[in-house]
Amino acid sequence: MSRINKIANLFKVAQECECDISYHNEEEYDEDYDFDDILSQASKLFDNSGIRMMYKDDFYSFCINDLGEVLGCLVYHQDGTYEDDSDAYPIYYFSIVTSNKCNKKGIATRLISDFIKSHKSHSIIKSETYNRGLDTMLERMGFIEFDEQVSNGYQSIKFHALIPEHIKSSYLE
Repeated sequence: MSRINKIANLFKVAQECECDISYHNEEEYDEDYDFDDILSQASKLFDNSGIRMMYKDDFYSFCINDLGEVLGCLVYHQDGTYEDDSDAYPIYYFSIVTSNKCNKKGIATRLISDFIKSHKSHSIIKSETYNRGLDTMLERMGFIEFDEQVSNGYQSIKFHALIPEHIKSSYLE
């Protein structure tokens, strides 16, 4: 493949991976998008990736390109509450998946950053990862690794949490 063709292919992928964040709120969708189709595409992304959605997960946000293609999705659920002497903090777990053709194009970063922005100030955010690249990204965003387990005899799951600074020491005790 010639250098010009390679550059043209990279440009095409970059254009295909340009997307806007949309939220799981049917009333807010542009009528050009088929809401059921968006949910179906997001579910297929998870199914094809091997990343599991838990039964209590709910769709939070999607990255959708101009053609209506879902290129990434973040799901979450509340898993309890942490209470200290003065307040209660909901604990949220999230999972994320992106389209294979758009890996390393910033979609996961955008979706996670958006979720953090909406929940960080008064909650604890957790994630379980198999993807070591995601570990690095989460740590750059301020998450700390708090546990690691080996599953399937060879692959590890790492557990990360983003904890408000004012409760971090008491939470980690």
